[in-house]
Amino acid sequence: MEKIRVFIVGAGASGLMAAIAAARAGASVTVLEGMKKPGRKLLLTGNGRCNLTNLDKDLHLRYDSSGTDGAVPFVNSVLQSLDVSGTLRLFEELGLASVSAGSLVYPRSGQAQTVLGVLLAELERLHVKMKYNAKVKRISFSGEKGAWLLQTEGWTYEADRVVLCCGSKALPETGSDGSGYTLAASAGHTVTDIHPALTGFECGDPDVRAAAGARTKAAVKLLADTNNSGLPMTVLAKDTGEVQWTQYGLSGIVIFQLSRYAARRSGGTLYVSLDLVPDQTEEEVRHTLRRMLDHAGDAVGSVSLLNSYTHERVAAYLAKKMADKGTGGGQREEHIARALKNVLIPVTGLKGYDLSQICAGGISLNEVNPETLESLLCRGLFFAGEILDIDGPCGGYNLQWAWSSGYAAGTAASGTPGQ
Repeated sequence: MEKIRVFIVGAGASGLMAAIAAARAGASVTVLEGMKKPGRKLLLTGNGRCNLTNLDKDLHLRYDSSGTDGAVPFVNSVLQSLDVSGTLRLFEELGLASVSAGSLVYPRSGQAQTVLGVLLAELERLHVKMKYNAKVKRISFSGEKGAWLLQTEGWTYEADRVVLCCGSKALPETGSDGSGYTLAASAGHTVTDIHPALTGFECGDPDVRAAAGARTKAAVKLLADTNNSGLPMTVLAKDTGEVQWTQYGLSGIVIFQLSRYAARRSGGTLYVSLDLVPDQTEEEVRHTLRRMLDHAGDAVGSVSLLNSYTHERVAAYLAKKMADKGTGGGQREEHIARALKNVLIPVTGLKGYDLSQICAGGISLNEVNPETLESLLCRGLFFAGEILDIDGPCGGYNLQWAWSSGYAAGTAASGTPGQ
């Protein structure tokens, strides 16, 4: 009996895992990759360290989708094929030792190349065919041949099953150029609006540039002025962490996390609210400043007082904002404490795909079987990874989605039910 011919389009994290799963289940597997080498984006994850997954016990609750039902039920179904513990066992079996740092999990080598290496070694052991510089231009099903046809620049391949693992539009230099959306759409699938996510905020305050290069710990909120009517505003999301001040606005992991919520927002004006002294109340800050003033005298400058709490460039930025607004009534320590605890900066946009880690949006989940990741429109067509309308926060969540969805799709595409 001939083996089922499974073709994987894309040699990123989800594609490599899909290939391993399909080959282990007995299929004849070929991977078509448009770049010269596999795993380009995987090598960049975790700043080259590769944050494999996250030990968050509520991991499935952290994902989002444009669909009305959200991502949670869909993700929960896919995780039944390969959950976090199963992922770690699989990598250990492949020869990868891992280590946790809090809930984050990394290879003990501290190198993403080690992760890619064990995946490629397993594909070689399983005799998976790897074809590079083979960008798929078109897919179609031939009733006459009873097969899927995958057309590249120089060849047309025939497949019994196809798994699209082409990624999103984020970091296009790694091969994720959005072409997978076009292939899916040509098969009749709906692609929801695509937006950069896990990226920086462009800010509408030109004075922010003066603080470029500063890093500050802050409690951060993403606010929406829905009707452009001023206060009160709606809190869309909040987090605490290190904020990086840049020439274009704000960056850093905490900003990246909030960008997912900004990506799908339409209408109204968005703002970032920063509390630069999150471990103290405004009253506590005010009392400390009063003691400083009592000791040093009122002649001490506002920048110096602000700099006792935050980076000197940010202190200068805040001092200018205070001067622009005027101090009005009240004591100086009140105005300085308020400036530190309530920094409000308008958001004018998100950084583009070339600086985003992932995208929000993708192939509609309503058109995909959550157990097998097979298309509900085209039999024999499967999806995995970022191409689907699912995104997670920083911290290994998106790689776990790649591993789990790749494993589920690859196993199902082989003709063997998921384990």
